[in-house]
Amino acid sequence: MIEGLRSVRYTVQNLALAEHWYSQLLDVQPYKSSSSVLRYCVDGSWLELVETRTEATGSLLVYWGVDSLQQELRRLDAAGMRPQTLPATLDATTRTATFLDPFGNTVGLIEMRDPDAVRSRAHRAAEKIALRNVREALDGLSAEDRQQRNANGLVLVLVLVGVVLGTLGLWKVLPHKAPEEKIVIPLSGKK
Repeated sequence: MIEGLRSVRYTVQNLALAEHWYSQLLDVQPYKSSSSVLRYCVDGSWLELVETRTEATGSLLVYWGVDSLQQELRRLDAAGMRPQTLPATLDATTRTATFLDPFGNTVGLIEMRDPDAVRSRAHRAAEKIALRNVREALDGLSAEDRQQRNANGLVLVLVLVGVVLGTLGLWKVLPHKAPEEKIVIPLSGKK
């Protein structure tokens, strides 16, 4: 069963320029897999940019889902990125626009107003918020646990210092018996 887009690979001739362009488009920072490969993770899907010295040829078109096409177009326009094709309405629930990256790759954005997809996005957003809250709560518990362990350690040190000082104090206060002189009788055969 196909679940959804997992990975797309584009070839680029200038990895630094590609990193700048795609970081603005996707609004995330990449992972550097090697000196010639960048990987972007966007909500579980991966985009790989592979640097090559040859001209890219091909007409691969991949659509990246967005919640609001209009909002994304405004954001990208502010970054100086203009669409290759103006927003188009495909049907009652779907709108698209495409961009051409600096290397000739076509990048599509798609907004789907399918009620099931909207519910699914809302569910994923609620899950992310719940997971963030659980993570924060666990981090808080870890911090409290560290504080409690530190406090317990401090109490233990204070108790040990008290025992040592108390022992020394008792040793100084209590009367000490002078050591008894021992009479040594030489054992020899003579009387």
